[in-house]
Amino acid sequence: MVDCHAHNVAHMQKDEQQHTQGNIPSPFTAEDRFKRASGQTKQNPSFHGLPIERLRRRKQLVQNGVTWRMSIDQIKRYCSIMGEKLANRTVYDYVNRTKQPKRYDKTGRDQTHHDYMTFECFLKICDGFKKLGAEPAAIRFNQSPGEKAGFRFDFKFRIGKYLFYGEVQLSDLAGTNWRRKHKGYVRWYERNTFPFRVLMVIDQKRDMSTVRAHAREVLQDHPNLNLYLYTTLNDLQASDNPVLEPIWRDAKGIKTALASS
Repeated sequence: MVDCHAHNVAHMQKDEQQHTQGNIPSPFTAEDRFKRASGQTKQNPSFHGLPIERLRRRKQLVQNGVTWRMSIDQIKRYCSIMGEKLANRTVYDYVNRTKQPKRYDKTGRDQTHHDYMTFECFLKICDGFKKLGAEPAAIRFNQSPGEKAGFRFDFKFRIGKYLFYGEVQLSDLAGTNWRRKHKGYVRWYERNTFPFRVLMVIDQKRDMSTVRAHAREVLQDHPNLNLYLYTTLNDLQASDNPVLEPIWRDAKGIKTALASS
């Protein structure tokens, strides 16, 4: 009976000799190569055949999406915006290897309607920036912009030096609530004086001119401050690129595109 181990090592020694005679340095001895081929040595850590640095980036992106309670589909789109195109099955693999919050549902059934639309608006807008070669950073959801700000934004992201806050309003608000919402951002600007824009996506039957009137009222002390941009949910969803297309209006009602505002 042939000793398979001795047989394989003998062939590898012959290959190594030929490899060396060809003036190409051999990275492993025949014994090393046999051990690697037979699984007796540990390989470098990888998943889906990726370098460890790329793996860590993908894992972090997926972990972000899970922490925010995005669905599998939303995580996939978020990763694509961040430069990592993943198949649904791959996203599932990564999600199953991440720390998940309690009662997290991969399908997104644990999201409220407002949370779902907030993610959808954020992804739609950021995908428009991605098509222009810009990647969002400093992404946050449902947080206060800072200590004693007095309000919470729905989403926030930065494109280069430009900071955007997002508000998704799915139901009618009384006039006093609209003024309070607008005043919160004006006071935040007065405290910090760094430039930012507030993107307001509104799904309602109320005349948008009424909403913009509240903005003009709270901006009386800052007549040159173009702080708010408005669009309807229908216009945002129907847009091919909400960054390039003039689907937004400022407080004065002038149409503009995010890329040129």
